[in-house]
Amino acid sequence: MAAPAPTVAKSPPALVPPAGPTPGGTLPLSSIDKTAAVRVMVDFIQVFQSPSSDSSSVDEQVAAMRQGFARALVPYYPVAGRIAEPTPGEPVVDCTGEGVWFVEAAASCSLADVNGLEDRPLAIPKPPSFTAFNFVKSTVEISLDSIKRVKDQVAAETAQRCSTFDVVTAMIFKCRAAAIGSAPDAEVRLGFAAGTRHLLGSSLPSPEGYYGNCVYPGGLARASKDVEEASLVEIVTAIREAKDALSARFLDWLGGGAKDSHYNVSLDYGTLVVTDWSHVGFNDVDYGFGEPTYVFTLNDDVNIVPSVVYLKPPKPKQGIRLVLQCVEEPHATVFTDELHKLA
Repeated sequence: MAAPAPTVAKSPPALVPPAGPTPGGTLPLSSIDKTAAVRVMVDFIQVFQSPSSDSSSVDEQVAAMRQGFARALVPYYPVAGRIAEPTPGEPVVDCTGEGVWFVEAAASCSLADVNGLEDRPLAIPKPPSFTAFNFVKSTVEISLDSIKRVKDQVAAETAQRCSTFDVVTAMIFKCRAAAIGSAPDAEVRLGFAAGTRHLLGSSLPSPEGYYGNCVYPGGLARASKDVEEASLVEIVTAIREAKDALSARFLDWLGGGAKDSHYNVSLDYGTLVVTDWSHVGFNDVDYGFGEPTYVFTLNDDVNIVPSVVYLKPPKPKQGIRLVLQCVEEPHATVFTDELHKLA
C-alpha cells in the first residue's frame, strides 16, 4: 500500500518589518530593470538543514528565521519596500519599510523523507502557465573533472583561459544540436545574459550600493551542421567571442546607441536560452541559521522557449547541476545520451 502523500499546514501570511529604522523615499530602477523582459517574478527555494546538535524547538527556529530576516532588511531596506509606478512606464522602488511577507508552514514529512528536495523540480511539477512546447524536464550533473578536461583542451589549443559557463554551455549547445535533428543548414541559436558590473567601473553608487541587475543579453547563431561537427574547443571559442561582442554592444547601448530591442529572442524550437544561477549568491545567504544546502528555481511552468538553468548541486556535491527543459520527447533520449558522454 502506497504511503499517504505529505501534507502541509500553513499559517496566515504575516509581515516581518525591518528590525530598525530605514531610509524612506523612492529609488529609480535602472534602464536594465525597466526592460519588460526582466520585469518578471522568479520563484526559488532555499533548503536548510537543522544542525544535528540543535535542541531548540520548532517555534524557536521559526523565531530565529523571522529575526534574521528582520535584521537583514535594515541594510537591504529596499527589499522591505514596494514596487510603484507613479508615472506610466517608470517603475520605482518605494522604500516604505513595510517588510516582507512571512508564512510559517509545517509538513507531515521530514526533509530526509523527500531526499532534501534534491529531486525537485521533477518531483513536484506545477501546471503550466505558459505553454508552447511539451518539454521533457530532467536534471544532469556535470562533474568538475569533465569541466577541467575541456578547460585544459581550450588552454592547450588556443593558449586562452575559459570559464565554467563557457564549457558547460558549449556542451549543451552541441548535444542539443545533435539531438533535435534540424536540417543541416537550419539556424540554431544560443541566448544568454552576461554580467556587466565590471564594465560600469565607478558608475555604480558607492557607498550606498546598487540593488539592480547588471546584465546584458548576448548569444550566437550557427548552422545546425556546423554546431554538430564543431569540437567543444571551437564552440567555447565562439561563445567567448559572443561575450566579447556583448561587452562592446552594452557600452554602445549605455552611451545611447543600439536603439533596437536588445531582448528580442526567436521563440521557436531552434533557440536555446541558458541561465547561470551558480554565482547569483543565493547559496551564500545566511539569515542567522547557516547557509542553504541547496537552492533551486521554481519557474518550470513557463514552456515558451527551450531553456537550461545552471545550479550549484546540493552540498557536499561539486560541479554544476543542469535543470533541463529544452527538448521534447522524440529528442530526449539522444540529448541525454550525448550529454552523459561529456558529463
